[in-house]
Amino acid sequence: MVRTINLDSRGLTAIPPDVFQNLSLTSLSLFQNALNKLPDTLWQLAQLETLNLGNNLIDAVPDGLGQLRRLRMLDLGHNRLMTLPEAVGELTALSGFLYLSDNRLATLPDSLGNLCQLRYLNVGENLLTALPNRIGDMKALCELRVHRNQLSELPEGIGELMNLKELHAQHNQLAALPESVGNLR
Repeated sequence: MVRTINLDSRGLTAIPPDVFQNLSLTSLSLFQNALNKLPDTLWQLAQLETLNLGNNLIDAVPDGLGQLRRLRMLDLGHNRLMTLPEAVGELTALSGFLYLSDNRLATLPDSLGNLCQLRYLNVGENLLTALPNRIGDMKALCELRVHRNQLSELPEGIGELMNLKELHAQHNQLAALPESVGNLR
């Protein structure tokens, strides 16, 4: 029984159908292909713990993503995402990382605040003008990367991130930091 499938850098424009026959799959990597759509059958892989869809041409992620409730690590970086579904907040087992860098995201869903076990969040190199108010609910965050966006301010809730060790916010339009940043050790 195969638990890991690595189909990196194969020029794939679609996920091969035989991938979906292995419902016990825990790790799937489709890094650096030419995928632009995600089939609904992907959400049937309920045992997935790691999903790497980075460096593709994906412009949308359906709500079905929320069915992958065992995911610990999700890479959607370096795609063409303009939005992220609220269903991302249903991925409460995410603990390793959520990588969304280098997309076209203008907003993030408030449901991100549900990811209270997540340790690493990278939303750098997008078009964000604000972060969700609930970012402070992500208590396990050790590293937050929001660099190269269009942020004019950081939310007060940022001061609630007591485990934060790294905050990368350079190349934004920040004129000041919220007072709560002083709470971070």
